[in-house]
Amino acid sequence: MLDREDRLALSSRILDTGVIEDPSLVGITNRLVEVADGVGFVETIGNATAVATADGIVLVDTGTVSAGPAIVEALEGWRDDRVSHVIYTHGHVDHIGGSGLVAQRSAARGDAPPTVVGHARLPARVERYRRTDSFMLAVNRRQFLASGPLDAGQDDAPLGLDRDTFLPPDVVLPDVLVHDRLDLAIAGERLELRAARGESDDEVWVWLPERGVLCAGDLWIWRFPNAGNPQKAHRYPADWARALREMAALEPEIFLPGHGLPMRGARRIRTALEIVAGVLEDLVEQVLALMQSGATLDEVLTRITIPSAVATQPYLSADYDEPEFLVHNIWREFGGWWDGDPAELKPAPRAELGAEVATLVGGPTALAARAVELAGEGRLRLACHLAELATHAAPDDADVHRARVVVYTARSDAEASQMARALFIDAANRSRERVADPAAGTTAAAG
Repeated sequence: MLDREDRLALSSRILDTGVIEDPSLVGITNRLVEVADGVGFVETIGNATAVATADGIVLVDTGTVSAGPAIVEALEGWRDDRVSHVIYTHGHVDHIGGSGLVAQRSAARGDAPPTVVGHARLPARVERYRRTDSFMLAVNRRQFLASGPLDAGQDDAPLGLDRDTFLPPDVVLPDVLVHDRLDLAIAGERLELRAARGESDDEVWVWLPERGVLCAGDLWIWRFPNAGNPQKAHRYPADWARALREMAALEPEIFLPGHGLPMRGARRIRTALEIVAGVLEDLVEQVLALMQSGATLDEVLTRITIPSAVATQPYLSADYDEPEFLVHNIWREFGGWWDGDPAELKPAPRAELGAEVATLVGGPTALAARAVELAGEGRLRLACHLAELATHAAPDDADVHRARVVVYTARSDAEASQMARALFIDAANRSRERVADPAAGTTAAAG
């Protein structure tokens, strides 16, 4: 078990000074720290919180299937009690994936199965994952660089992406559903569950009023909010901000996020929540104002101003998701999928467009060569367009794919967010596979 003061003092120093002393200190420990009397917190891939009651342990989230054993072991080392309830903060696989292992623990002990509580929309999410399992596995391998050539030593097992299926087959669905709000009384312990939309449409955050403890799920991840993710279902930044302000108003003394360190201190917690809410609200209002002025999505993306807190607050680092991606989700929520460009309403096939442009400039090789020149000049966005057009025009041309490797390797090296880097690395990897040329280059660091 980790020392309570070490983890809480570390997060307090980061919040107070704005300095992350050592990124390795805020990573995955797979160990439990008792953040308050009778409240255990396991820092893992998708944190888990355990609340001791007279009737057993209430477990908030179960981590991934690969983190499940660490969570079960941490519980065993903490208290020899049954798990009476499991509460899901949302249905992402890094929060429900270990539920089967928790159920196995109960069965092995001869305990009654835990009562499982989750948002009313969570079963539909699980069904969607089942229907799109191969797609979701491919998407997440791209996002976390677990496909194609990998960096030396990279391990996809902690994320559970080394399996043949995305969603573990033994995930336990909820018995009790939360629609808007649900108050539970468990052996005299009062838990207030409130529904929200943020990173997902099935968020539930948990407030323990007598203890001053709040479990936020992925409404807080110690990073810029994951509200833009280009490969995932829609996210809800405006609702996310609203949920953060509701949590801040309660002034929790202990704040337990879905990822990263636990936090302590009502004032510093409230300040942090309100700053993040303000960033989300600022971006939403900017996009809406530009939309109402008649701007297209392309114009919005070039005219948006990133709030200064993104660069100055340690919990708003845009090294995973990023503000530009969030703008797309705001546009999609309020304006639909069309970006305002009439040519993109019913566009020509990319292969046809690529072939026509290649003809105009002297062929796909010339187009690819110009893409490499632009990349060398640092005009990487434009270089990517030309590289794609050349590849669409000549999908089997080895020289075109070699040029594409050069362009996307340069692009990935220039990106700050993991999501952008991962997708650009994946593009380069796909072209490497087409030319079967290991000497074409090496993948950029995953970060």
